[in-house]
Amino acid sequence: MTSSKSSTRILVTSAILMALGTVLHTVVPGFGIKPDFMLACMFVSLTLTKRNSEMAVIGIVAGIITAMTTGFPAGQIPNLVDKALTTIFFGFLLRLMQRKGEVKLFEYGILFFIGTMFSGSVFLACCLLLGKLLGMAEVIAIFSGGLIPMLIAVVFPTACANTVFGIIMVKIIKIIDKTK
Repeated sequence: MTSSKSSTRILVTSAILMALGTVLHTVVPGFGIKPDFMLACMFVSLTLTKRNSEMAVIGIVAGIITAMTTGFPAGQIPNLVDKALTTIFFGFLLRLMQRKGEVKLFEYGILFFIGTMFSGSVFLACCLLLGKLLGMAEVIAIFSGGLIPMLIAVVFPTACANTVFGIIMVKIIKIIDKTK
């Protein structure tokens, strides 16, 4: 397969994953804060890329979509910051693992879990900071118990769900690639 065909296939697959992530991000109910399943789709897309420029595009698109669909008060800027930093962080870890050889399925799971915990931490810290800077009572009230309970109640379960969902998606993509 030529490089341009491969790149096109990756971008088309990534677009499909972003669409799936958008649907999940929109329809999955939130309980105060909505789990970010767009993140798992972003991670799977990032695992398909060979170029950092493609990673950047995927991260920007995921950030814009989650900013547009967020239900969190003033969550637009934190979503953009979160996806940008998470793309860099996840991409760095992914490239380190790829240097050691083919990444195994369970290693992808570890990456998805760590990436989601990082992403959630960045998002919540940005929201708390923005809420305090702007004096947003609604945001400050959400964090009345502190940041750690939010990480435990929302980010940890999302990380577990993203790990399972991400592994399933990687497995499906590997099966599809073998049938070609």
